[in-house]
Amino acid sequence: MTARARTPFAPARGALAALSCIALVVLASCAAPLVVSKSLDPFAVLAPDELAYLRMDGATARLLAPSLLPAGQGRALAPLLDRTTSLALGLRLPSDHGASFDAVFLGSYPFRSAGIALAGSRGWKREGEGFANESEGIRVSIPGPALVLATSRELEPFLARAKNPGASPLPPRLASLADRELLLWIPKPFSGLAQSLFGSSMDVPALGLALFASRSRGTATGEESYDLSAIFLMKDEEAARVYRPVLRLAWYGLARFLFADEADAVLSARFTLSGDEYASSAVELPAPALAAALSRMGAFQR
Repeated sequence: MTARARTPFAPARGALAALSCIALVVLASCAAPLVVSKSLDPFAVLAPDELAYLRMDGATARLLAPSLLPAGQGRALAPLLDRTTSLALGLRLPSDHGASFDAVFLGSYPFRSAGIALAGSRGWKREGEGFANESEGIRVSIPGPALVLATSRELEPFLARAKNPGASPLPPRLASLADRELLLWIPKPFSGLAQSLFGSSMDVPALGLALFASRSRGTATGEESYDLSAIFLMKDEEAARVYRPVLRLAWYGLARFLFADEADAVLSARFTLSGDEYASSAVELPAPALAAALSRMGAFQR
């Protein structure tokens, strides 16, 4: 069968905003299920050239996602998140067609009962091994009871990676960070991210920036909070030493941009140099501040 040319989708309303429309979709498929290993790294299913990679465990996704959406969309997404143990997003620079993302949901979903419901839902049309909703700017596939894929891009390459995952974009030495409740990995942050946020790139030999958070053990206010830390991973030890002042300045600008009212707390973190890593101590942030920072990153544009 020859592939048919597809017209570009209308602008997506943002990753989670668009994803909220698939909650009622995840009732379906009649194809042979794709068996997913319990040890599958969802980052390995995402494209290798993303601007940023975000991973949250199910509890964190349920806590942060609804606050980033209008009430109706948050309620629509809730049934899907209730069944999700891990959510990963791959994000790219905004384009003329709006937010560009791939999303991997791992959990336990009613795989067998959904194709019928989706096929009969207004706005959704069968497309290859998935469904497309052009008005929402999203394609969805439910290849097995443990996996849901959603994308604002072409579905076929995404589905191919799910069937044959590649290497994780996260360096092996940082693999343990994937066990945290939240992990944001930004490869070469002084290129794509700097261009996206500040309008220009910088010639700084950084391999990546990792922001990671764990649920706080104790909070002064009683509200949900997270302990946030950061690591700049440099090309080598010399680069880490020479560019340390630049990294500190970059962290100052990023903290002011992402965390706004909580920036002072974030900037209180102490950074230490260890080989080719420039790493911060943990700072406690309330969950809404973390959600707002992700929103400013563009991960959850409304």
